[in-house]
Amino acid sequence: MRLRPVLAGLVSVVLVGCTTSAPSPSPSAVVTAPVATASQRPASPTATKRPTPSPTARPTLAVAEPVFPLPAWPAEDAPADELERAVFLEERGVQVRLELERNPMVAGEPTWATTELTNTGPDDLIWTTDGCQIHVGVAGRLTDLRWWFGVPQRGIAQEFKWWASYGSRMPDDGTMRLEFTPEPFVGMGEFGCADLGVEHRLAPGDSVRSRERWDGLVAHAGPSPTAAAEITAQFDGWRREHEGPNRRRELRVRLPAWVMGSENAPTMSASQAVDFALRDRGFAAWVLAGWIDRWQPIAEFVPADRVWHIGMATKDGATRIAIVDIEMGTTTVVAAVTDGRGEYRITGSAD
Repeated sequence: MRLRPVLAGLVSVVLVGCTTSAPSPSPSAVVTAPVATASQRPASPTATKRPTPSPTARPTLAVAEPVFPLPAWPAEDAPADELERAVFLEERGVQVRLELERNPMVAGEPTWATTELTNTGPDDLIWTTDGCQIHVGVAGRLTDLRWWFGVPQRGIAQEFKWWASYGSRMPDDGTMRLEFTPEPFVGMGEFGCADLGVEHRLAPGDSVRSRERWDGLVAHAGPSPTAAAEITAQFDGWRREHEGPNRRRELRVRLPAWVMGSENAPTMSASQAVDFALRDRGFAAWVLAGWIDRWQPIAEFVPADRVWHIGMATKDGATRIAIVDIEMGTTTVVAAVTDGRGEYRITGSAD
């Protein structure tokens, strides 16, 4: 269990087994800062809804042929002038402020976001977090672009494609997410939060400041293309002391932003990469055999090489990785070893 080092006021632990969630914002609790707009926004790619996996799918090697070359991202120029970097919202004696280190942000380079939570009311502000004690969460998304889903698959191919895409954090609606990491966890990779409830109190006039970092990537899929974005700061599950324990509110602050894109921005989604990997009949047959045991799918983009790695983490450690070149549309299957948790090492060519 890891605890955040900055807390204001009295902190008490309540063993209620709660976890963080992302509720829908209240319409009255949303504020948007002014932002320059480009003369023309790119249209969203046409997305085919990703199929839901069927637990009773019959074994099949029917694989749909992917389309190549892939469509390119629409050409877009970020505004020439610096945009608003900060926005705040105050409601019921609670003020939430969000500030970006820079706006536009730069793809492939870290950008810090700072949040400040201030109690401007007459009594204590009370809220609950999980063990990570993230008071105000920060998240981002590209507003005008979506991932492409590729071609519809069937049977085992469909199930494998769904779970591989899910493992790469590709949302069902194709949203291109910009993930921010709380400062205490930067550089740690994946991290978990203790399943408990930590109650926090903030006295009138006191503030809590926190920082989170965007790594310059689109949710584990390489640098972002040039595009409009939206960064949000969300404060959940709070109440004023006089309101009683059953009252819970949320505030969400929205800041329009832009990303200065990278030439290495991936044009192939994890979902499309699976289509190309399954085009290799030997790899597809191996997936069919292994999927019976529900091995963990692997889907990782390697920005430096402009390739996707598609495979499965097997129980015995011996596995295969399909290397999909997003520029050429080619697939090379290699042998690898895995620790069973998704970490793997390529060892040579596959037989």
